[in-house]
Amino acid sequence: MTRSERNSLVAILTAIVLIIGGIVAAVVLGVRGPDDGQDLVARAAETPTATAEAAGTADTTVEETPDPLADARLNRVTAGPAPAATDSWGGVEHVRSWEGEFTVWRGGLPQIILGPAGNWFPAGQPGCGDGVYLVEFAGVDKQSPLQASLVDATGVTTHEAEAAAGWMLLDDCHLPYLTLEAGGEVPQVEVTYEVHEYQPAG
Repeated sequence: MTRSERNSLVAILTAIVLIIGGIVAAVVLGVRGPDDGQDLVARAAETPTATAEAAGTADTTVEETPDPLADARLNRVTAGPAPAATDSWGGVEHVRSWEGEFTVWRGGLPQIILGPAGNWFPAGQPGCGDGVYLVEFAGVDKQSPLQASLVDATGVTTHEAEAAAGWMLLDDCHLPYLTLEAGGEVPQVEVTYEVHEYQPAG
């Protein structure tokens, strides 16, 4: 074999080895363009930031809506519909509810809203405690305003208001009373009421 034949054989074998090496490299690394390596590095660097940004945009917090009972003033009479009686608010939780009805007379003495099963209203027994009561009331005759009043443990009226229907939020030191204002045409009015009692949570 001449020298030129040997050189040609070596060149052919070298070319075959290079072709096989190129095929193996393409299979192992995959076929990529010249800039794909840089793009891959850039994407890897951006992924944590993009994930963090996506996590930041997802709003996982639940906004608490303000409870009207927590913002209401204690020992006040308010005309109109009462706030919804929730399970808990302001550190107190609902323990029981009751409802009833009675008749008020025009010019008569104020009548206390009764407690459960027609018993005495539980506030003030045996003295001031930590209970809170949401009291809703309404006269059947919407044209005849009721006189609602709150009386403290000494028998003094601390707040009163006139309303055909309304609500009171009172503490354990006050009692709720209703009567019918003098001077109207209707001699008596049927009144319905609903009471929700709250005591300190825990």
